[in-house]
Amino acid sequence: MEPLELGEFTVWPIAERHQQDEVDEHGNHFYLGYVIRVNGVTVYHSGDTIYFRELADTLREFGIDVALINSNGRDWIRDENEVIGNMNYREAVEFAYTIQADMVVPMHYDLFKSNRENPAYFVDYLFTHHRDLKFHMFAVGERFIYYK
Repeated sequence: MEPLELGEFTVWPIAERHQQDEVDEHGNHFYLGYVIRVNGVTVYHSGDTIYFRELADTLREFGIDVALINSNGRDWIRDENEVIGNMNYREAVEFAYTIQADMVVPMHYDLFKSNRENPAYFVDYLFTHHRDLKFHMFAVGERFIYYK
């Protein structure tokens, strides 16, 4: 997909998959994430998505500094209740590691009461498996500045 120039910002829409790849009759993807570059910093904001190899390969080419990745999970109970999930904590950490992000920020883990995942699992898994991967957990209303 072609980038969009918005002043100092360059934005690339990235095709993603919620449970599977879905497109309309014109081939437009239903689910998108975004890579945003400004002031030499490249940020990836995942939309609703699961891990898939093509997504990781695409994002690795951007040199992601900060990856904001959903980590609310999915399972058969949610599927049976028609609650569509995303990556779980383990997948989100491994995904950030695979795309070689400098820092990962979990998100979307507490957005809906019916579709939550404890962010402590994310931190514990990251601490156990990828101690060299920087992360940040936001407090409500917090401002965060990333220096490269």
